[in-house]
Amino acid sequence: MGQIISCGPRETRRLQLAVSLTEFLTDLLWHAARGTVQVERGAGRVDVWFTDPEITHPIDLCLQRGAAALRRS
Repeated sequence: MGQIISCGPRETRRLQLAVSLTEFLTDLLWHAARGTVQVERGAGRVDVWFTDPEITHPIDLCLQRGAAALRRS
């Protein structure tokens, strides 16, 4: 049986941010597994770019997820 967790507005916002970040990282890993993401590290920074023509910015991952969620509802 699941546990009911009561959250105030601040905790709710943190939870929403954590879920969004987790979804974003999951999508990023999925694209990395497909080979549609390239990562280059150096000089204290990490550059990430996508070889998928539909993704020109990391925000596109969030938009794709939002569109998919709307189609499911």
